[in-house]
Amino acid sequence: SNLKQLKAAENWLATNWSGICDELAKISNPVLIITGTDDVVVPTQNSLIIAGKIPASWLVQIKDAGHSVTGQYPDEITKILNTFLSTTGQNK
Repeated sequence: SNLKQLKAAENWLATNWSGICDELAKISNPVLIITGTDDVVVPTQNSLIIAGKIPASWLVQIKDAGHSVTGQYPDEITKILNTFLSTTGQNK
């Protein structure tokens, strides 16, 4: 529902994450986090929180990219994805 989506978005933008955020430490699969340094929709600091909680995660911040980083820098994103997948063995 729209109310659940709004609540999820509010929690995502919160700076005092608790509860579900603590569950991130249980993720055992490789995780790639990509964010733009100029994202005005979701705070870039959120990516630091996520990367700090997920063991062995990769964090890539694209300088000068906004919220639609994949549309702004498709070639760079493709290279990052290929590197991540080949390095972590996820491309099998």
